[in-house]
Amino acid sequence: MELTGKAKEDFEKYIDTDYNNIEVRGSGCSILEYLEDCMIYPIYIDFFDSVGLNITLTLEFDYGYIIQENRYDEIEEVKKWYNTRDEATKEAIIKANEIYNNL
Repeated sequence: MELTGKAKEDFEKYIDTDYNNIEVRGSGCSILEYLEDCMIYPIYIDFFDSVGLNITLTLEFDYGYIIQENRYDEIEEVKKWYNTRDEATKEAIIKANEIYNNL
């Protein structure tokens, strides 16, 4: 899964600045190219936090999520519940990507 549009462009700048775009030794490739999606999700969440979109996973009986702007203004709450944390995280990131690109 990759971010799209403005979110992708700004994420790449964020990676260069905050993660120094860590390279796999001698390959010239970013370490992100070697990580599974579920290992990149926390970095995406850090990025969205840095631009004021906060993702919170919820757990009652199943997983859901809330996206807030600047930690206070709720933009999106998903009442549809997901079976796994990974599935809820992926859907939350997709929605945050959409929201960010429409700001």
